[in-house]
Amino acid sequence: MLSLSTRVRVGFIGVGSVAVDHAAVVLDLGHLVVAGTGTSESSPRWRKFQAIVPEARFVSNIDSLLEASDIDKAQAQIIRSLKHQLNVSERFSSD
Repeated sequence: MLSLSTRVRVGFIGVGSVAVDHAAVVLDLGHLVVAGTGTSESSPRWRKFQAIVPEARFVSNIDSLLEASDIDKAQAQIIRSLKHQLNVSERFSSD
């Protein structure tokens, strides 16, 4: 298990089936999933995501997730066309 100082706190943009799989991998690697953003807290996709990471909080929009002080890295799990519309890639660091 990683120490708290080496654990990465990850936020997910999109909480569909791919995000559920990736969240499980993040947890298996010893990191934390702290938040996710989707269409609604009452959506079936959010409920499935939260079943894997019950401690994750729902964030209502991408900007709030990207600006959250308790998130070290954001994982974008959205369709490519929407990603380009939102220019999400420009918001991420190159590391």
